[in-house]
Amino acid sequence: FAPAGNVTGTQLAKMLLVALGYKSENEGFTGNAWATNVNTVASAKGLYEGLESIDPSAAITRDNAAQMVWNALNAYEVEYKTNLVADKDGKLSTQITVQDKLGLDGKSKITLLEDKYDAIAITGTLTQVKQDKGKSTYSITVKDPKYNGKNYNGDVTNKDISYSDVTKDYSDLLYQNVRVLVKPDNNGKDAVVYGVYATSKNTTQTGLLADLKMDGAKAKLDGTKYSLAKKQSVYVNGDLQYVKSVNSSTNKVTAVTSKESEALKVSNVARTATIDEWIALNAEGNITNDKGSTVKLLAIDGTTNYSILEVTTYTVKQVTYVGSDYITAGTKYSDDDYVLDSNLKKDDYAIISTAGNYANDKGRLDKATVVEGKITSTKTNSSSEVNKVAIDGTWYSTSVATTGDADLRMSASVKLVLVNGYIYDVDTITAGTSDVALIVALG
Repeated sequence: FAPAGNVTGTQLAKMLLVALGYKSENEGFTGNAWATNVNTVASAKGLYEGLESIDPSAAITRDNAAQMVWNALNAYEVEYKTNLVADKDGKLSTQITVQDKLGLDGKSKITLLEDKYDAIAITGTLTQVKQDKGKSTYSITVKDPKYNGKNYNGDVTNKDISYSDVTKDYSDLLYQNVRVLVKPDNNGKDAVVYGVYATSKNTTQTGLLADLKMDGAKAKLDGTKYSLAKKQSVYVNGDLQYVKSVNSSTNKVTAVTSKESEALKVSNVARTATIDEWIALNAEGNITNDKGSTVKLLAIDGTTNYSILEVTTYTVKQVTYVGSDYITAGTKYSDDDYVLDSNLKKDDYAIISTAGNYANDKGRLDKATVVEGKITSTKTNSSSEVNKVAIDGTWYSTSVATTGDADLRMSASVKLVLVNGYIYDVDTITAGTSDVALIVALG
């Protein structure tokens, strides 16, 4: 026993196995072969899950120790059962076996987490994160919650479960498959959420709407094709998208909406739009959802079939006034409803995103990137509209809203307002010394 020494992986594994109910004297966790016996049982119990490359005989790092403790918390406790068995001569002897411990119901196995902390781990899709009104805490909603592989709500499928007073903003995990570590409500006490964590089932692909389109039955993002799941959902600025209308002759979706009240009903249920239907209407950007919109494809069931598309759109406006608690840019944006970039000043350009994208239910005004200079080259599309311009040797592509803008012409001095590299607004520069010719003589 070296109290000032480092703890090895095997030593920690022994401590955790004892916490789970294993007895050293029964399992050979003492004596010359203790390390071999510990590692054998620990591996079978899943304590080394996610740590397959570690050397258990070496000093364990804090992060690996945390992983092992987490694995132990989610492992089933064990108990020993003593039976009397008779040999062929009828002589009785005592046989001790180890088995997973059962909870109070005598049927369900119980984890260390449940037994010692009254907590359980629920899995599902995180569909909403909103800041509690007047508080620094958040409310979360989990769709189709599962516990121990079964519906958490009994026989009810696809029923959401919500928790409030969550101490952290988990917006970065939206629409992913998550594990919610929670102490359920009991005896009049509210549920307590200890943490929300992404599971290993998630795969995410990110990019821009300009690079997203359908290629047959697959979504193609930035040149790579991705298979789609049978069940799909699309969220634009935090709003679930529904089918609004369908062409009766082709049976193709002609419009979508974020309002459930406007959605087509199928068996009295509003029909949600699929990823391929939404992309077919918005591929590579349009006037409503422009090219610089960010997109995220998510596969959340452990496969490479993508079931969720998340889209964030942006608009650009020029700032005309900056007050103490608001900014005017075409309309008044108050700090009650928007997070205002402190760097924004009069005549700057603001990138505006809506409240649905953020847990605090506030939109954002951020200072836009502006490139200023003289256009030295242009490129046109098939309609002979300027869709690319060069300034100081760098090319910039137009958005749908600015393709063919009359101010994008050779030798024009302009300001290009960019969103994710795409031109969202164009402003001509007031004449300066570079645009004035001094006439020294008239013939």
